[in-house]
Amino acid sequence: MRALVIGAAGQDGWYLCRQLEAAGTAVDRLARTGLTRGSARAPIAAALDDRPAMRRLIGEGSYDEIYYLAAVHHAAQQRLAGDNDVARLSFAAHVGGLMNVLDAMVAASSPAAIVYAASSHVFGIVGRGPQTEATPHAPVCAYGISKAAGAALCRLYRREHGLRASAALLYNHESPRRAPAFLSRKVACAVAAIARGGRERLVLGLLDARVDWGYAPEYTDAMRRIAAQDAADDFVIASGRPTSVRDFVAAAFGHAGLDWQAHVTVDPALVQKVERGPLFGDAAKLRRLTGWTATTTAGALAALMVDAELGSAGAGARDDALR
Repeated sequence: MRALVIGAAGQDGWYLCRQLEAAGTAVDRLARTGLTRGSARAPIAAALDDRPAMRRLIGEGSYDEIYYLAAVHHAAQQRLAGDNDVARLSFAAHVGGLMNVLDAMVAASSPAAIVYAASSHVFGIVGRGPQTEATPHAPVCAYGISKAAGAALCRLYRREHGLRASAALLYNHESPRRAPAFLSRKVACAVAAIARGGRERLVLGLLDARVDWGYAPEYTDAMRRIAAQDAADDFVIASGRPTSVRDFVAAAFGHAGLDWQAHVTVDPALVQKVERGPLFGDAAKLRRLTGWTATTTAGALAALMVDAELGSAGAGARDDALR
């Protein structure tokens, strides 16, 4: 077996590459620094926006599986230069690069299964949950719009060209490898710092917001199971358990023996302007076909992320077990 992981340097790519290699799969990694073949140390120049390069890569690679994880990630609290920049970067990563890869697969008559990492943001503002593969896409941000376009491309290429192109509709999935600006890691870092006496306060936005949280290594395992299916399709990957930010914060602080109410301040400026409603998914289709289910609860996720920040051996063992 041979796999190509596009976007290998991110959280999901890190876990996925290790899971694939543990299963005996040879893995080529494509990141912003270039392409690394197998265990080679020096990356080879390659870029998603270079269509001829993608054709050579796919044509010569003889891949059994391709994972398209390349993405423009930014936390809700982060602000890029402007909405136009967000849209431009999102479409380049989530649509333009994907189209180059899909076109290369068509040109090479590739039999590989490709899994595209889409997002729950494709659903936009929802009136009720849970969402399934049949829930209409109505994104309200550049990230969601571009991810919806990428999922639509997968459907187009499997219908018109017979590609085994699946879209994984991923809900929030976190780990100790998440960037510090993201809420889950921001909370874990703050708890560890407060426990050590290095700071006193954590400033957050809306505590009543409910999030469908999962553990990243379980979600990359779900993508591997999708790639193993004979028939490509769209698949929701979610825990189906919406948890309030307040409960996640309480679990994180409580795990360190701290009272969250003594340390957390709410800043209305951090509250998102668009309330998206009850965004949580139903992974029944994936469970029926592959047996996959999300087992790590939001509380357990909060605890393992705090342990990782505190340098606990327990967190390392938990993290290693699912690689």
